Amino acid sequence: AGAGELSASCYGKRVGNVPVSIKEKEPQRYSISFEGPQLDTYTLNVLWSDEHIPGSPFKMNLMPSDASKVIVTKPDHYSLSMRALFKVDATEAGVGDLTAFCRAENSANLPVEILKPDPEFEEYKAIITPIKEVKYFLSIQWGKRDVPGSPFEINLVPVIHSDRVIVEDPVYSMVEQPVVTMVNTSFAGPGKLTAVGIGEKSGGVPVAVEEVEKGKYKLSFVPSLEDDYQLSILFNDQAVPRSPLFIPIKPIFEPVEQVIIADVESGFGLEEFQDETPAPPNEMYLYIGEPLSIDFDAPLTNDASLDEEQQTGLSVTAIGDKNGPAKVKITRKDKAKYEIVFNPLKPDRYVLNLDYNGSPAPGSPIIVHYSLPVDATKCVITGLEKLSFYPMTNIPLEFGVDATDGGNGELHVTTDRPSGDVTSTVTVDEIEGQKGIYRITYTPATPGEHSVNLQWGKDRIPGSPLVFNVVSGSAITGESVYPYGKPVVLQLTADCKVKDLDVYAIYEGTNVHTKLKVSKAGKGQFALSFQPDKSGFYDTHAKIKGNDVAGSPYRVRYADPPDASKVTVSIVPSDIAYVHTPINFTINVKEAGLGDLVLRSNVRKRARDSRIAPEFKVVNNEDGTFSAEFIPIYHVLHNFDVLFGDSQVPGSPFAIQVIEKPPEISHLLSSDLNLILVNQPVNVYFTLREGESSSFISANATGHSTDDAEVKIQSLQEANEYRAHFIPTNPDDYQLEVMHHGKHIQGSPFPVKVVGMGGFEDTKSLDEVHNPPIVQAKHPVNLLLPIEYSSSTLIDVHIDGPLGVTVAPEVKDDKKSSYAVYFTPTEPGEYLVHAKKGEDTLRGSPYRVMVKESRSDATKCYILAEDKPLFEKPQRFGKPCTFRISTANAGPGTLNITSRGPGKADVKIFDNSDGTYTCELSPSIAGRYLVDILWDDQHIDGSPYELNFKPRKKKVITGLDLDLDNFRVGVPHRFKLHCEEIGVGQLELMCKPSSAAEITVSNLGNQSFQVQILPKEEGRHELSVLYGGNHIFGSPYNVTFHERGDASKCRMISSDVEQIEDGHDHVIFVVSVQGAGKGKLTSHVDNPQSGERQEVTIDPLNDTDYKIHFDLGEGTEYQLVIKYDGEHIEGSPFKLLFADESDGSVCRAEGDGLRISHVGRETSFKVFTEGAGQGELNVLVSSTGGTVVEAVVTETDTSEYNVTYTPTLPGDHGISIKWGEQHIPNSPFKMKSYVPAIASNLFVVDPPSDAFLEAPINFKVQRKISGEMKEQEVLEIHAKSRKEQLNGTVRKQYDGSYTCTIEPQIAAKYEVSITLNGDDISGSPFKVKVSEPPKPDKVLAYGPGLEDGYIGQEGNFTIETDKAGTGTLSVRVHGPKGAFRINMRRHPENDRNILVRYDPKYEGQYTIDVTWSEVHITGSPFQVNIQKQEEGVNGIEEPSEVHITGSPFQVNIQKQEEGVNGIEEPSE
Repeated sequence: AGAGELSASCYGKRVGNVPVSIKEKEPQRYSISFEGPQLDTYTLNVLWSDEHIPGSPFKMNLMPSDASKVIVTKPDHYSLSMRALFKVDATEAGVGDLTAFCRAENSANLPVEILKPDPEFEEYKAIITPIKEVKYFLSIQWGKRDVPGSPFEINLVPVIHSDRVIVEDPVYSMVEQPVVTMVNTSFAGPGKLTAVGIGEKSGGVPVAVEEVEKGKYKLSFVPSLEDDYQLSILFNDQAVPRSPLFIPIKPIFEPVEQVIIADVESGFGLEEFQDETPAPPNEMYLYIGEPLSIDFDAPLTNDASLDEEQQTGLSVTAIGDKNGPAKVKITRKDKAKYEIVFNPLKPDRYVLNLDYNGSPAPGSPIIVHYSLPVDATKCVITGLEKLSFYPMTNIPLEFGVDATDGGNGELHVTTDRPSGDVTSTVTVDEIEGQKGIYRITYTPATPGEHSVNLQWGKDRIPGSPLVFNVVSGSAITGESVYPYGKPVVLQLTADCKVKDLDVYAIYEGTNVHTKLKVSKAGKGQFALSFQPDKSGFYDTHAKIKGNDVAGSPYRVRYADPPDASKVTVSIVPSDIAYVHTPINFTINVKEAGLGDLVLRSNVRKRARDSRIAPEFKVVNNEDGTFSAEFIPIYHVLHNFDVLFGDSQVPGSPFAIQVIEKPPEISHLLSSDLNLILVNQPVNVYFTLREGESSSFISANATGHSTDDAEVKIQSLQEANEYRAHFIPTNPDDYQLEVMHHGKHIQGSPFPVKVVGMGGFEDTKSLDEVHNPPIVQAKHPVNLLLPIEYSSSTLIDVHIDGPLGVTVAPEVKDDKKSSYAVYFTPTEPGEYLVHAKKGEDTLRGSPYRVMVKESRSDATKCYILAEDKPLFEKPQRFGKPCTFRISTANAGPGTLNITSRGPGKADVKIFDNSDGTYTCELSPSIAGRYLVDILWDDQHIDGSPYELNFKPRKKKVITGLDLDLDNFRVGVPHRFKLHCEEIGVGQLELMCKPSSAAEITVSNLGNQSFQVQILPKEEGRHELSVLYGGNHIFGSPYNVTFHERGDASKCRMISSDVEQIEDGHDHVIFVVSVQGAGKGKLTSHVDNPQSGERQEVTIDPLNDTDYKIHFDLGEGTEYQLVIKYDGEHIEGSPFKLLFADESDGSVCRAEGDGLRISHVGRETSFKVFTEGAGQGELNVLVSSTGGTVVEAVVTETDTSEYNVTYTPTLPGDHGISIKWGEQHIPNSPFKMKSYVPAIASNLFVVDPPSDAFLEAPINFKVQRKISGEMKEQEVLEIHAKSRKEQLNGTVRKQYDGSYTCTIEPQIAAKYEVSITLNGDDISGSPFKVKVSEPPKPDKVLAYGPGLEDGYIGQEGNFTIETDKAGTGTLSVRVHGPKGAFRINMRRHPENDRNILVRYDPKYEGQYTIDVTWSEVHITGSPFQVNIQKQEEGVNGIEEPSEVHITGSPFQVNIQKQEEGVNGIEEPSE
């Protein structure tokens, strides 16, 4: 180390600085020593020339291990599959080791991960990850002793709330019509829904329970009789709210069609119409659900030949061609009138035969055709995804219509064609054997717009009309702008082969050709793609055999990289939101370029919460901004990520605390003083959330000098509306508390001064009034008027104060029952409150309020800052809570403190004579207390305060008998003494001689002590224990310190198992302690399976050998611990296995989980071990890459096990199954894990937001997890606007992704949905705005500014864009010295016309570029020559002479012949 000086210092955490001795033993070698005055944690600094040597400072913890000093901080909550972190602080716990294990209830135990982040400090982290919804118990030990609170219970068992099941009103009509009831169990937790139906007459009826979506059920049954039915609904065998439902089924008839069979005059005999020629049968067509109602007027007869028995009356039968007989209901209204009702349940042709007195009735039979109702909305157009976006002439377009659910209708197909087209054809064929399935073939003959109209019955089928833009040649289309990092993909329609195509792109300003990849995309369809290497404009050329196709070159812009730093986000609300209330986002990306916007929420929901987390609803506002809505369903902290171009935007993630929405509360009370008349009601109104019980509302009124007043919680007529109703019957000063969910509503508690009868009358003496209305000046007063609220009432109030004093009152009402006047008197004296209702003076007005001099200001009082933390943390029960209050600037007054809680509290107030008070509050029982602190009857700021008193741990005082303790030299002996019932004192222990033992006493507080005795000398000694200077009972003790036994010398010499009389096995071990010295042999047995500990019996066989024996229980595995003088003997603990010899060859495994599984889904199989003997089932599931999948083994029955696992990776796996150490037959099994066909595994890549007509919209769908699939995927695309619904095409790629295309036919905003097996994938739905394509050839430019001119003249011209469709106009003028500023404005009479002006300032050639959506219009670029203006022109003086080359010129003038150009010849 070279030349230098050694120095050292030592510091104890409790004792402070400690002297250090440095001695030089030999040259350059030193001895450093210090002697700590007591056990402590010491830090030793060793420096060489004022620099720490390696390892310095050195930490030495000499404190004894004390698990009671360990502090464990638990997590706020626990969630399934989420890490639970327990923080363990053992700083004050002395020397020890931290251990932990986690036991599960009815499940596998969990591993515990223990971390020590900083080796310098005794602070640890114990981490577990729960995997099942069960109870776990985490034991944390320090020095092999449980720390306070251990074991910690972690309860993940889902809570089931049958009272949260929502039952809707049943829907029912009549007999044989189903009764339907909808039930929602989404908020009740996991469970089973059952239902029982019973009729009063008909008895039990079967009830069908169908889950229509997760947590929502449809209950239905069909009543067979008119009866009163009772439907009982149970959730987990518990009745739900509203159960049972009472459902009366009575006859209900709604005649749809009246058919008069006969209208016979009196005296018209039956025989008279029987001879007539029968009329053709009545025939009609009805839909199922429409009852046929017939009024039958019976003919009167005078035929005496019909006796009474032959007059049988009316009978009706109904026979269906397919379904046979059907029920008909006949009701006799009087002697000659009948009502017939026929309402079949199945479609068919029915024949109704009516007989009267045994003969056919007139008009019989009646033929009724019943069919399903025609519903065009149930028809579906199919096959559109296979059609070309640009169909070509004379190429058939085939698609279909599925009308199987559309009822009994007819398909009508019509077409609208371009003018002059008479040769396009359409054919409609119904597929043989598939009723309602049609194939439609349309062959367009001419280019242009073709429409195919589809109707089912009289109504249009969704998606109709189908519009096709037919081309006769070839065309190239695509997007105008492509995002950075994504390939450019264009579409080409052409009747050619790939080899005939020449496709390339040229970057603007260069001549570099980039070849495009060409791939077939259907008949006559090609996909053209390339990946640009830089942003800018590219012209894409497509040629067929050297000839450009329509639209070539097609210009695209490759956007700049997105810049998330330029995105701004505004959120409303921005900090606190309510459950089920929208959070609205506005995202501005105008300056950020083109990129993908991603919004996602990160919520830690409860593990037992099965509700599906909500998703964002995002709308592109088409102006560079997005609007998004998120409706939270969990009342927890939400973190929202906003990403643009895969990067977080500024401020992301955004944190918003979501809480339960508070109820709507309406009342007139003030947190200041409220004045009311005795017997006058006070109401606080609540509108609770749906499903919230009134039990969450509580209220009480505490009187100052009388008993507490009754406050009632009443339900009102409006749904979910309640009120807290308080009518004080005694004059007094009350504290009215109104609470919701155990918390005060805003302003509570309310001080209410109840004035005796006549107290407000100015004619009455205040001495006659009980509790007169006397208040303090400068303190607000809220006077509740004794009149009822009326919406048509206008209350006018003015106040007369003392002479010269004016007060501005505020009149309030609660819109329900009352009025109040709020004012602040400024001076003492009498105040009269005058109140009128319209023109009428209110009864009792004016109301007198007496104001006295304000002596104090409670707002100036406060709790001292250093004492405020007492109200933020729990206080220890049994110890007074002491705090101080300052009233120095509050004026004269009296400090009063009261408390409200589970018990009485003793309050002591001490005046410190310095403007402060010391207050002590001692509650009688533990719990939560509200502390009201008032200065001169006014609450100080923050009052009432809240104090929580935690119950103290019960301490058991045990007798101390040290004579019986077995002391060993070198082995610490510890015990606790609790002296709190003896009183305050100091505990002392002394040993004679003092060198025989080292004694440490630690004061644990509250007169409890921890004692450690470390024997040092063998022999008999006297040990004294004194408390408060006096020996405790039994002291002094005679103790013997024995030499410590040597456990390493002990050994097991034999073991045996005997069967005793009751059939149990008795286990015997013999242990020898020869040579181990004097000591104590102890032993116990642990059963790891049950967690139970079993004591054993130890019997001496001779001086050195001991017999250890115990009875074997039901378990097969035990752990035997044998110690000598507290130390394990060699081999201890011993693992004991008691089992028959296992035979894995007779085991078998069954189940699909041995062959296939799906990533992320729990899979299972069973293992049967009958006849295999005793053994342990070991299952290992692993991928070919070595990734182990956790397998959970559950014994479901004797010799039967259920094994579940959830693979995380796709591909081949192996399943090893062993019974004991032996593989069962066919083990290891080969299993393959597939990627599941679930919508959440797919997402939309770069969904487009803008598109043009005549160009297909393309996008890609990719997987989050790639791999082989077993399940069939059905990916569907649907797009809809207000006027059109259409289906898209899907092409699966070799890598498992999809290329998707939709072809809108009209300009509109479309919502595009992509579903997998019916479920939306991630990113679906999204919105696309489709616009008319720009038409540059329809833009016209004209005006003098496009012609040659002179310097100084304005260059003005006009651009017309009326017929050019949607596009962007760009005008650029380049002169001799580059580009310069131009002026553009809209025409005042036509905003599609643009007026352009430029001012040329230099002579030369000017180029004017006019482009429409970046394509030159006709004539562009325009070339304009600007010259200097000649003198003499436009008022410039002419020069004296200008000689022009060639001058003078010779001009020959001839006489014009007659008749030329019709001009008469001049005379000369």
